[in-house]
Amino acid sequence: MPPQNSVNESEGRYLQDGFWQHGRFYGSWKPGKYLFPIDSEELNRLDIFHKVFLLARDNKPFLAPIRRPSPRIMDIGTGTGIWAINVAEECLSDAQIMAVDLNQIQPALHLTPGIGFFEHIEVDWIPRCDDDERPANSAFVKWAELFLDGMDRFNRSVRVTPQEHRQMLEAAGFTDIRQEVIKAYVCPWSADRNEREIARWFNIGLSHSLEAMSLKPLIEKLGFEAEEVRELCERAKRETCVLRYHTYCNIHVWTARKPGPQQ
Repeated sequence: MPPQNSVNESEGRYLQDGFWQHGRFYGSWKPGKYLFPIDSEELNRLDIFHKVFLLARDNKPFLAPIRRPSPRIMDIGTGTGIWAINVAEECLSDAQIMAVDLNQIQPALHLTPGIGFFEHIEVDWIPRCDDDERPANSAFVKWAELFLDGMDRFNRSVRVTPQEHRQMLEAAGFTDIRQEVIKAYVCPWSADRNEREIARWFNIGLSHSLEAMSLKPLIEKLGFEAEEVRELCERAKRETCVLRYHTYCNIHVWTARKPGPQQ
């Protein structure tokens, strides 16, 4: 059953068939495959990460070198559709954009050979620190270790392995493969203005992500109680707001071109 007063009129318009579990609403698409909620709090989190990824790419919605007029673009895993709307309204007003997500039936599309580009972005959730300025018993590091382990046990790994990503793109026939790695600090301590702005938004996104992403993996695969997960998330959240800790996560962006008929 949903928590009291948890569903308002606007939320009811987008909630698809699903179920309440661990105090959150999950979609019914292939249970056990997509492990994160789909409620209004989660949609807000996804929009926050749109802002994070926009800032990480220097306020560009994509890095792929799209030069042809009236390009056709597919946004896979569109969430609220904010990226597709942003591109259509502010960047490529003449583009044909299709935004798709789970439980939608769409016509088959493909990249144009020779000029079509694929772009993929991922957060590496392994916390990193270049100067050892983080606590010895880091709650955020503990959260990340458990989250990654739980996802592995669901056989839904979210570990970022750049070489494997490149190999998959090569195996699919893509060329001109490029990778960019951007640091996203968990709090805005940096002297660099752009790094601070990315960090502010990443911190907000992270605070919404900790519980939403780890409830099912930690409870259903690692044997945690819901309150244990929430307590760990609260400790990690407090830690990531301490300016003297210089922890960051890497954001990886891959772009690749579909080869032409002569390649």
